[in-house]
Amino acid sequence: MDTQKVVLTNKELGLRLAGLLRLPDGFDLSKDYPAVVVTGPMLSIKEQAQSVYAKRLTELGYVTLVFDGSYFGESQGTPPLPGAARRQRIRCRGRG
Repeated sequence: MDTQKVVLTNKELGLRLAGLLRLPDGFDLSKDYPAVVVTGPMLSIKEQAQSVYAKRLTELGYVTLVFDGSYFGESQGTPPLPGAARRQRIRCRGRG
């Protein structure tokens, strides 16, 4: 199994997302392979639950991709603050 780090783009937010592309043993670019994008629980990172499933699927001959969602793991971004917290942060910045 060959695992490659890849970078994807969340075009809506303009953020780079970190991913892992796994290719089965003996991968041949001239052949067709089944492929699966494996996502995990909402707050997880690519090395957690989804990688367990992706590795097994790759062992079975699938090309798999897992990635950190926006704001998580190695992906870019800081989540937007909810209304009240955001207003407080702006007020604090204004005092400095």
